[in-house]
Amino acid sequence: MGKRDNTPASVMWPRIAVVMSVFLLVTIGLVMVYSASAVVNIDAEVEAHADALKQLLYAGVGVGLCAFIAFVVPYRAWRGWLTWAVLAFSVLLLVLTAAIGTVGLGAQRWLTLGGISLQPSEIAKIGVILAIAKLVADYREGSMDSRTFLIAFGLMNLLIVALILVAQSDLGTTVICFVGMITILWLAEVPKRFIGIYAAVIGALGALALTTGYRFERLMSFTHPWDDYYGSGYQVIHSMYAFAQGGIFGTGLGNSAEKYLYLPEASTDFIFSIIGEEMGLIGALFVVGLFLVFLLGGLRMAQEAPDSFGMVLCGACSVIIVFQAFLNIGCVIGVMPITGKPLPFVSEGGSSLIASLVMVGIMLSISRASGESPVYDERRARIRPVRYDEPRGEYRAVPRGSARGIAPAGYLAGRRSQGVPARRSAQGASYRPQAVGRAYRYSRGGGR
Repeated sequence: MGKRDNTPASVMWPRIAVVMSVFLLVTIGLVMVYSASAVVNIDAEVEAHADALKQLLYAGVGVGLCAFIAFVVPYRAWRGWLTWAVLAFSVLLLVLTAAIGTVGLGAQRWLTLGGISLQPSEIAKIGVILAIAKLVADYREGSMDSRTFLIAFGLMNLLIVALILVAQSDLGTTVICFVGMITILWLAEVPKRFIGIYAAVIGALGALALTTGYRFERLMSFTHPWDDYYGSGYQVIHSMYAFAQGGIFGTGLGNSAEKYLYLPEASTDFIFSIIGEEMGLIGALFVVGLFLVFLLGGLRMAQEAPDSFGMVLCGACSVIIVFQAFLNIGCVIGVMPITGKPLPFVSEGGSSLIASLVMVGIMLSISRASGESPVYDERRARIRPVRYDEPRGEYRAVPRGSARGIAPAGYLAGRRSQGVPARRSAQGASYRPQAVGRAYRYSRGGGR
């Protein structure tokens, strides 16, 4: 018989929820990419399934990286040089994009290397989240002082603004990074005053950025797209047409009218519109429900994480993926400005799909480590039984197996170092600690 899996249900069901929701979203994405891109490909005189095949290849690469990270790379490796390597690599790609990147849709966000086109901001998003999670965890655990943390945190913010917002005019990714950072601060229980001030400053800067340059025109088209039907409001209006034609049950797979060159970017940024047209309100709500299931499973994974670093990292990954999804959905239904961010797992594009699956791999790696605690395991290996010696007024080690109901010496020494006194009764009875979540309580043991 095979080895029995002793993973508790509280750890297993969030993992299953995340994996199944991602699987269904990727599958829906492959079907809808084929449906939305076939007409455009035929018009360009290429194979109708060309984009769908590329998306399938991207999905294969992403799933491979996801599995490698989940099963081979321990998540604690991100506490070391690996995080700084990812961040440095993403910064290098952002600099190259600013220097020799390709301009598309009014912004220079794409970089072509060796015939492969990628969007470095998707990689930078992962690097930023990893770095901030490491900084906050180090600060909360006491291995980094307040001054060093504030300087490093400020430099990360300047990096985001300089290389993503200013250099690439990528407001969407900038907002996603800041949401991830606020999530990390919130999960790490950083003082609410600091989080409030930080959020207020970011909000003020964001409002300023929205009212400058071409972003102001996009904002105005979001509020009243009909004023410029053939201009800035064209995409939003035809996206609304798609949802109107879909109704409750949809027109059926492959029967979209808007994909016939009426709705630009139908297979990428506006693929949710095609979902709403072909699968109707029911299909659109099903996709929204899958993202909510993913969020619930991800946050529960974070709750079950073995340490603060795993908790904030897993929580941030799940939140920014779902936030990006709702940001995209808000844009295509006309309630938010167009940001140009794809729908995670669903929209056509290798950079977004692979980056999202990499984050899922990190989340699964953290989930697989749930229940482990190397700090306490190490303490448990060093413990030895003790008894309180009344005449001497101290705890003394006794041979193993000869004492009952007594506290481990390593534990008492560790608690003393944290300012928690050992407890005993007047009759010499000892007390032993019992783990209760992340706290401890004392229970009465037998005395001699």
